[in-house]
Amino acid sequence: MTDTAEVTPLDRDVTPPEREWPGTVVRDRLGIILTTAPGSLLPVDALVGLAVRRNPKRAQLLVSRVLAKHVPTPPAVALGAARLLGAAVARELGLGPAGGAAPGPPLEEAARALLARLAGDAPSDAQPLRLPAPPAGGEQIATLGYAETATGLGHAVAEHLGSYYLHSTRLSTPVRPFGGFEEEHSHATGHTLVPGDPTRLARAATVVLVDDELSTGRTVLNTVRELHAAWRPRTTHDAGPSGAAPPRRRYVVATLVDLRGAEDRAEFERLAGELGCGLTVVALGEGSVSLPADVLARAAHWLAESPGPDLARPRADLTRPQGHLAHPWGDLGAVRSARFGVDTAGPHGVRLADLAAPAARAAAAALAGKGLPRTARVLVLGAEEHLALPLAVADALTADFPGTLFSSTTRSPVHVHDEPGYAVRSALTFSSHDHALDGAPGTGRRHAYNVVTAGERFDAIVYVPEPGTAPEDLSMAGLPGTGAHGEPSVTEALARAAGTVVVLHLGAEPAYPEPLRGGTHPGAFGSYPPEDVGWLLKDLSGARLEAPAHEREAAIQSGRASYAESLPQEYEPSPEYQALFREALAASGARIAQAVADVTEQVLALRGREPVLVSLARAGTPVGVLMRRWAAHAHGLDVPHYTMSIVRGLGIDANALRWLLTRHRPEQIMFVDGWTGKGAITRELAAALEDFANSDGVRLSPELAVLADPGQCVRVSGTRDDFLIPSACLNSTVSGLVSRTVFNRALIGPHETHGAKFYRELAPRDVSNEFVDAVAARFPDIRPGLPGPLTAPTWAGWAAVERIAAEQGLGPLRSAVNLVKPGVGETTRVLLRRVPWKVLARPELLATDDAGRLLCGDLAHVLLLAAQRGCRWSRQRGCRTAAWGSSTRASRPARRAPTGRRWPMSRTVVACDLDRTLIYSARALHLEGPDRDAPRLVVSEVYENAPLSYMTRAAEDLLHELLGRAVLVPVTTRTQAQFARVQLPATPYAITTNGGVLLHGGTPDGAWSARVRGAVARGSAPIGEVLARVCENAPPWVDRVRTAEDLFAYAIVDRAALPAGWLADLSGWCAGRGWVVSLQGRKLYCVPSAVTKESAVAEVMERVGASGLVAAGDSLLDRGLLELADLPLRPRHGELEDAGYTRPGLRVTESAGVLAGEEILRAALEAATVPSGPQAAGAEASLAHSSAMRR
Repeated sequence: MTDTAEVTPLDRDVTPPEREWPGTVVRDRLGIILTTAPGSLLPVDALVGLAVRRNPKRAQLLVSRVLAKHVPTPPAVALGAARLLGAAVARELGLGPAGGAAPGPPLEEAARALLARLAGDAPSDAQPLRLPAPPAGGEQIATLGYAETATGLGHAVAEHLGSYYLHSTRLSTPVRPFGGFEEEHSHATGHTLVPGDPTRLARAATVVLVDDELSTGRTVLNTVRELHAAWRPRTTHDAGPSGAAPPRRRYVVATLVDLRGAEDRAEFERLAGELGCGLTVVALGEGSVSLPADVLARAAHWLAESPGPDLARPRADLTRPQGHLAHPWGDLGAVRSARFGVDTAGPHGVRLADLAAPAARAAAAALAGKGLPRTARVLVLGAEEHLALPLAVADALTADFPGTLFSSTTRSPVHVHDEPGYAVRSALTFSSHDHALDGAPGTGRRHAYNVVTAGERFDAIVYVPEPGTAPEDLSMAGLPGTGAHGEPSVTEALARAAGTVVVLHLGAEPAYPEPLRGGTHPGAFGSYPPEDVGWLLKDLSGARLEAPAHEREAAIQSGRASYAESLPQEYEPSPEYQALFREALAASGARIAQAVADVTEQVLALRGREPVLVSLARAGTPVGVLMRRWAAHAHGLDVPHYTMSIVRGLGIDANALRWLLTRHRPEQIMFVDGWTGKGAITRELAAALEDFANSDGVRLSPELAVLADPGQCVRVSGTRDDFLIPSACLNSTVSGLVSRTVFNRALIGPHETHGAKFYRELAPRDVSNEFVDAVAARFPDIRPGLPGPLTAPTWAGWAAVERIAAEQGLGPLRSAVNLVKPGVGETTRVLLRRVPWKVLARPELLATDDAGRLLCGDLAHVLLLAAQRGCRWSRQRGCRTAAWGSSTRASRPARRAPTGRRWPMSRTVVACDLDRTLIYSARALHLEGPDRDAPRLVVSEVYENAPLSYMTRAAEDLLHELLGRAVLVPVTTRTQAQFARVQLPATPYAITTNGGVLLHGGTPDGAWSARVRGAVARGSAPIGEVLARVCENAPPWVDRVRTAEDLFAYAIVDRAALPAGWLADLSGWCAGRGWVVSLQGRKLYCVPSAVTKESAVAEVMERVGASGLVAAGDSLLDRGLLELADLPLRPRHGELEDAGYTRPGLRVTESAGVLAGEEILRAALEAATVPSGPQAAGAEASLAHSSAMRR
């Protein structure tokens, strides 16, 4: 078949025509009129031209002059228009510049600069446009671009906002679709959404939908319905305080051109009302389109007059490949497709310019190597949905070739008409090379428009196909029997149209990481053979994660870190302990083999003999390997086996689950672990899978198969005996040389799995395969029991844990159960990894012969480890499990005051708010009766050489007495500077900035500040967004607005002038963004939900080993502190009094004003006690006297 490029022969003398609007021909022939609305940022006809579709549903095609899809365009113009649209969205959302940056030019000024570029009045198309500064707050937004035309536009808008970005797709992917919608007028109507992490889209409070044009808006309405049905608001922040308005999702539609009619706009309003959401539209050009009633008939007549399907007269020099084809492979890196979702900002955000730089350098080198001068005309050509990165490559390439333009291939058939005033004047047509939902490579037609027009051709084309495209697909011509039959391949078609063609091959990063495998190849992970297990983990072997056990314990128990963020130090097992392992293996090998056979047969019966084993790393990994080997031995089955991470308190690795679901059916999956104790992981698994079902829409069975179930916590198990399983003994050296799993956000990105380390250096001591080989060697002698009815769990292990925690005095039950580890396996792990306190054992298992040897060997290794760790043990009657291990909280030495004297040794903490609780301004004194009866006052604060705050003389005396009886912690919303003015006795700790700053000995604790700011960044909208909302429309009742330590905002307001409902509206708006509002006197506070007094007080309690908490406060910001307290106190005034706040045990003062401060200090003094015993002297505390911190 001849080439389909529509061109003017090169031997004709061509004079460039005068600039004419590229919609004139369609306007004149079809009567289609575009009109710009008053107030439009840009004229509609400056943004689009007109062509005719080959589509019976809609005659006209708006051909964008700034999108760079159908028309080769300077990349600076395309990027400038996209970022201008992003700036319009930011203005619509009320987002201010990030980080105090200068705001940049107004939106209207930037629009005028873009218009000058389009009119040809700008000095250079290669220079970037000056735009408003990128805003703060984008991390709370999800931006969605529509395939195929708006994928690049959407990505650039998302980058300007700094938001999460995702585009719809028509390609086939292994990821389970999150949803889909129809684009009714399109040539290919179906869109799917395949986010790697559906929660990023499902939980976003604001969604920005980006398309190149709105004609009716039906596609957007379909999308909003789909997305709103899947919306799952964050329960922690979006719900807001009691009584607050429910969260309200907001949709902003961003488009280059909005041509909706009145009825279409009304439909948007109706849908917003129906769903109870916000739905607004921003556009660079706004107007209308007028269509004659017979427009479809006119278009059909025009198309019928054409000589063929847009074929030009064939030119001899375009019927064969003539361009030089270059493939600069190099290391251009792997690219994650935005169809799976990408972050454009934040710690894991990737900018397009950074991704494009290596590819642009490779392209420039290839072009220069072919002798192209700097003045050469270069076209960078994207591929259908793959637009954003090629556009960034084109932009970078202008540094070497200033004449570079950008456009893209497309699947849309457009009528080609070579006449000035028509928007699509030529076409290259070729066979598809993508794996689309509607066809494989070589089965469909694709096009590149306006590549060769009016006799002008590009000196070079740089083609950037979809990352991961196979070279053979690029050279595939149309296949017989398909719509592409006879069409050339894309590389052949491009080589006909340019002197040089450079193809940039980029690798494709998968939606989820592939499993790691053992073996001898580079990058091998784990010591098991590759067929035994696939590790759904990230290799963190190069990271420094180990810490001494006592340091890890202190961080874990203080709440400063999760136990999954670091690793215990991995030691080479001693010869004595290795000998013990081999003795245990010899003694229990047959017992284990029998349990493996029994549990595997149960699993095969439950999963229809095609299970997928998913072991929970790492205790479950050897068991999964053995179960796989039994299935092969007994049934000849090749059962897939993977291992993945689950972390108590954090849940299961969702990305690993998502990868599994790209390969296997949900009903095949069976989770596997080593043993049960109290069933904590069983419960964790069930809860995590319920969360996964809610977020991803896929329900997986929480059934857990274990080798041993002494805690009676599961239905599927090999045995319920409690005995030594050797794989519990040696840490990594019996588990494939792999560490415990790690979830550390500094090392693991949002699209990655949890991680672990491979301890290659311990290979000489590795017994992982020795263990499984020894057990598997017993299989020929094993006769499995017939799977019978499964017995429901009794949770006996959990009940026993609660009883022992109470008997041992381990503190509040909620936290104490985590310190008790039932069973031989769990006790072993406590002794190996944690700071052990005590081992309890059934008396009969401690019986010895006359030589002192244990009659039963199940606990020999436990007693050996206990002796090595200096851990005491005792007998425990009345339990099924053989042994119980208990870990302790880390203790801290007593702290000293700056003067050198010891701080009081009481473990009672008294946390007291300052203003209107402990100290009072003159207005707040609330003195009644004759002046002569007024209490004597002392000045507590001086500001600008004048007294500002007071307390009574009696209160001052009580305060000094309290300092000797308890740990006093002043707690205030004041900043550090404001707190420094208050004249109080020195205290070991003080809390300012509403909990955002923890002072220890007068010095801010940097680690605490970092922890708070990290929580704010994750859970609350940026402060700039809140400031903009408070100051919106310059309300006259707001006098001035300030920020405190860049953590929260407060305003001085005229309470009398506050409009009815304004405070409630602000509170509801802030609640939906993770902020809390409090009005105290004339001060209005807006504080992130994560910045609380109670969290800082809990930290102090943990550090001092508090035995109780007395807390006092008057405002809504003190409510959480009072909820935490053993003895809550509040004065008979303030916000809490106005709200009628109460709770069990609350004491309210008789007096209001400054006398209430006296009452509060007396009550605190009565409650404070001075304990005796070793804990008061700073000695190591037992669990019974560890922190009582509530969380």
